[in-house]
Amino acid sequence: MDEAICDFKQFCHRYFLTNPAASPEDFLAASTGRINVLLEELEKNKEGLDRPDYCLQRGKLLNMLPDYTAECEACLDAAVKGLPVPWEALYELGNCVFKKGDLWMAKSCFETSLHHKQTKQALRDLAIILRDRRVALRSGPQSIKDSLALTREAYCLDPEDGISQHLLGNALIIEFFNSSQSDGGLIEEAIQFYAKATKTEEAKYDSDLYHNQGSALRYAENYEGAYRSLQYALLLNPHSVAIRSDLKTLCTFLHNCQTAVARKGCVRRKKLSHLAATVIQRGALGIYGPDNLRKSSNKPYLKHIPLRKVKTGRNAGIIVCGTVVAVIHNEKIIPYAFCIMDSVNDECLVVTVYNFTQNFGVMIEQSVAIIEPFVYNIRFDIDGEPLSFRTIRLSSPCGLLINGKRCNSSTDVKLNIAQSEISSSI
Repeated sequence: MDEAICDFKQFCHRYFLTNPAASPEDFLAASTGRINVLLEELEKNKEGLDRPDYCLQRGKLLNMLPDYTAECEACLDAAVKGLPVPWEALYELGNCVFKKGDLWMAKSCFETSLHHKQTKQALRDLAIILRDRRVALRSGPQSIKDSLALTREAYCLDPEDGISQHLLGNALIIEFFNSSQSDGGLIEEAIQFYAKATKTEEAKYDSDLYHNQGSALRYAENYEGAYRSLQYALLLNPHSVAIRSDLKTLCTFLHNCQTAVARKGCVRRKKLSHLAATVIQRGALGIYGPDNLRKSSNKPYLKHIPLRKVKTGRNAGIIVCGTVVAVIHNEKIIPYAFCIMDSVNDECLVVTVYNFTQNFGVMIEQSVAIIEPFVYNIRFDIDGEPLSFRTIRLSSPCGLLINGKRCNSSTDVKLNIAQSEISSSI
C-alpha cells in the first residue's frame, strides 16, 4: 500500500509534464480514477485484513484525495480506536481533519502520534501547524522556533529524504523573516536544502519545491536562478495562480530595473551633472565626510570611491555616494529599489533595501551614501530580452545615509510576509 501511495504521489507531481495540455479537471479525474482503482483492489483483498487495518488502509487511500471526506475521517477514527498502537492512524487523521479546517484537532493528532512513535512525517506536519498564523498569533514567536526545531529533528531522522530537505528549507525562510531579515546565512542554508531536495526522487517533481526555491533565490538576488526555478515550477503546475503571479512579478520587477538603468533614471542631464558635482559639498557622506573625520578620531575611516570602481561582492572599507535618479516599482514590496548615479556619463546602479519600515523611502534627486556596498552583477535573458545591470544590496537601511543622515533599521518584520512566500501543504 505504501508503495502504491508513493507511486500515486509521483503520478500527481509529474502529471502536467506528461500531459501539458490537460486541465485541472482532467487532473482531478485522472487522480481520482487511480484512487478508485486502488480502493477496488483493497475491497478485493479485505478478507485478509482485520477491521482496524482495513479502516486504516481505506482511510489512507481516501486521504490522498485533495478534499476532506467524512468517510475518510470515519475510517481513520475507527482505526485509531481499534489499533493497539495507532501512531499511523493518528497521523493520517491529523491530515484528514486539517483539510476540514480543524487546525487544533490536527495538532492534537500529530502530537499524540509522536507520543506513540517519532516519525519524520508527523514531525514535519506538526511543524507546519505550528507556523500557521492562527497558532503563531496565539503562541507567539516561540511557535516559529519550535517549528524549526521539529523540522530539523525530522531531517535528522532521515537526512536523505527530499521532503524533509524541502520543508527544512521552508522553515529556515520563515525564521529568516522572523529574525528581521538580518541573518543572511538562513537564506543560504535554505537554498542549499532546496538544491539537495531537487536531486531526490520523492521531491524532484514537486512544483512547491521549485516555487519556494525561486522565492529564496530571489531574496538572495540570484535572479537568474529564481527565474529558472519559477519557470520549472510553472511547467510542473501550469494552472497555479500563485506561481504564475510570482513569475510575472519577478519579470516585471527586473524589466523595471533594466528600463530605469537604460534610461539612467528621470533626472535631466544638466541637473544631474550639477547634483553629481556638488554631492560631497552638500554633505552626502555625513559623518564619513572629510570635514567630519578631521573633527573626530573615533569615526571609522571609509574610503570614498566613484560608483564605477566598485567591485562585485563586498567592498570592505569603502563608501560610495550618488544621486537618486529613479524609484523602481516592485509589487512584492520587498526589496525597496531605486537607482543612483554619481556622474552623467557613468553607469546607473540599482540599490535594493531589505528590512525597512513602512515609512522608509527615498525621493528623486536626494543624495545617498552607502557603507561597504555589496554588489551583484545581473546578466541573463528573459524570454530573449537581455538583462544587464548591477545592484547594491543593503540587508537593512543601517548601511544607508540619505542627505547625509544615517537611517535607522527596523525589527518590525511581519510574519504574514514570510508566510506568503512559502508554498507548503500537509
